[in-house]
Amino acid sequence: MKNKSRFLETLFLATLMCGTMIFTLTPLQLVSAATTSTVSATSDISHPQRTELYRPQYHFSPQKNWMNDPNGLVYYDGEYHLFFQYHPYGDTWGPMHWGHAISKNLVDWDEYPIAIFQDTEGMIFSGSAVVDWNNTSGLQTGNEKVMVAMFTQSTPNNTQEQGIAYSNDRGRTWVKYAGNPVLPNISPDFRDPKVFWHEQTKQWVMILTLGNKVAIYNSPNLKQWTKVSEFGDGQGSQGRPWECPDLFPLSVDGGATQKWVMLVSVQSAAPAGGSGAQYFVGDFDGKNFKNLNPADKILWLDYGKDNYAGVSFSDIPASDGRRIYMGWMSNWEYAQSAPTSPWRSSNTVPRSLQLKTFSDGIRLVQTPVTELQALRQSGTTLPTQTITPGTNPLSNLSGKQYEVVAEFNVDESCTASEFGFKIRKGGSNYTKLYYSKSNSEMGIDRSASGIFATGIQKAPLAPQNGKIKMRFLVDWSSVELFGNDGRETITDQIFTDAANEGLELYSQGGNVTLNSLQFYPLNSASIGKYEPQVNWPNGSFTNHDFETGDLTGWTTIGDAFNVNDVTDLMTPKGGSGDSFGDKEGKYHVWGYKDGLDATVGEMRSNPFVLGGDGKIDFRIGGGVDIDNLYVALVRRSDDKELLKATANKWLNPSTNQLEISEKLQKVTWDASPYIGQECYIKVVDKAAGGWGHINVDDFNVPVGTVGTPTIL
Repeated sequence: MKNKSRFLETLFLATLMCGTMIFTLTPLQLVSAATTSTVSATSDISHPQRTELYRPQYHFSPQKNWMNDPNGLVYYDGEYHLFFQYHPYGDTWGPMHWGHAISKNLVDWDEYPIAIFQDTEGMIFSGSAVVDWNNTSGLQTGNEKVMVAMFTQSTPNNTQEQGIAYSNDRGRTWVKYAGNPVLPNISPDFRDPKVFWHEQTKQWVMILTLGNKVAIYNSPNLKQWTKVSEFGDGQGSQGRPWECPDLFPLSVDGGATQKWVMLVSVQSAAPAGGSGAQYFVGDFDGKNFKNLNPADKILWLDYGKDNYAGVSFSDIPASDGRRIYMGWMSNWEYAQSAPTSPWRSSNTVPRSLQLKTFSDGIRLVQTPVTELQALRQSGTTLPTQTITPGTNPLSNLSGKQYEVVAEFNVDESCTASEFGFKIRKGGSNYTKLYYSKSNSEMGIDRSASGIFATGIQKAPLAPQNGKIKMRFLVDWSSVELFGNDGRETITDQIFTDAANEGLELYSQGGNVTLNSLQFYPLNSASIGKYEPQVNWPNGSFTNHDFETGDLTGWTTIGDAFNVNDVTDLMTPKGGSGDSFGDKEGKYHVWGYKDGLDATVGEMRSNPFVLGGDGKIDFRIGGGVDIDNLYVALVRRSDDKELLKATANKWLNPSTNQLEISEKLQKVTWDASPYIGQECYIKVVDKAAGGWGHINVDDFNVPVGTVGTPTIL
């Protein structure tokens, strides 16, 4: 990795939050105890209101911004860790980082600060995490077992290589390995490593995708890898490309026989259109996977639109014994335009996976984890009865978040051609969950759901012992349908008016016998945000002009800014050839100096109360981009950007043309409307292309507490 020492230099010692503002404390900020913030002995989890239209109530979604693939699912010391593909600066796909959330029960989640940041080597794509119980990697430094994450890094040259990061504090902070990449690029589509320990051969196994197949590697220590086999040519669905593989053993029918399951997501040609996931059942000896079904047999994990890139948790204790899965609840056909704000995307509920034998072979079944039953309120039970066309025994029930468990007779007594449920009814809108006896299929019909993502998704489903079971979970913008105890599954997002809460049980073309039905309203899960208590200096603005020669008093997020960017150079070396122009004093921040144009991140002052006349001035240079390269005055209470400025182009007297320049030029703000409010200065670099950096110096801010403000 380029500038390996740089990452260690910015190793995250503690992550601080103030309101919903994240501060990352680095060693360079510990120079002066008198001017740095301190963390109190106690910390809290905040619980922001999750009342936005379509906000999931018991599915994990980030508080804000874009999320896609779940990554690094791992259990350690009583905690389930969920990492995920995350764009911290927008609600569409962008520079990928690893977001992070932790749960103690698979129901309630607390979102933690970003775990792994993009850097000069590129974006952080999907991968996995394990506990290195025997310290085979040699990366453990204390009493805690070391957790190791393996990820794909997408380089600025559009190649893909594999790297690792490690944590010695139960997953709270992560350090990228100095020897990355541990597996250099060999193919344009070479990504999403899943790693696990293979006990029989006493070695680590990695499976990752290679175009439309997977490659399998072995390692003694998570650092040196040897390719041992490939699988996939002509196997299953060849929708391009394959992504996010997984490989794990499961007992068959809960007995002594064991088979291996390989999960593979496909970005196209799924049964409902767009992206989806398939699986293979076979044998694995630590090096080679053998598919037990014909090569052209496709086994779909889910027949809905919205279950992609799912993987299973590593290191679930043997005493638990479950294989627990989570998927990304969206589809690449429309993920970036889903009508949600300020977040985009959520995950499926955690599901327990099992192998069971059916007449057509050994198949994977899925059921919601039992922990979710803790959300159930007092339920309503319907007795055995005949459902006839035009009746609705559920007319007195409604809601936006609930669970239904039902069983129907479909023997010769069933004359209905179709039966099922209409959920989220209101006006002309509803979503239909149905079983078609004539076609032997279960489906979700979103044709009348609402404003977005319509269509019908179907799954083949034969009756078992003359019965059809339908279990489904409804949340504010989704439904997950499990047929015959998880034999087949359909997962869909639905976007309808918040007032549409009606529920109907119907039959069509004849009668059907309802054997049993339970309706459970569901409580909301606790989805929190980790917020350590922070004690900031009262009313100060430390190091406003960087004359300490470092970033004392400033906090950094990401890799765009660190101590090496503070310089006393008068003329750039390695950047453009012009001088820095209107700099003040000896030092200033040159955003290009250490990370060049490839790094992204933020730099924030400590909070202050704006006083005096409210006039603020500072110097700014570098790239010109008000959306991605700017300085902002931000109100602390709600993190609202009150004023923004990007660099100005410089008039070159030689050409009489306006040009982008490194030159620092003075900007003045009239912030008087915000006098008396607690604010902070934020310097933002979200650009990674040419001129993707920002230079700043000499922030003059009238700061005050109670009494007369002072001018810095």
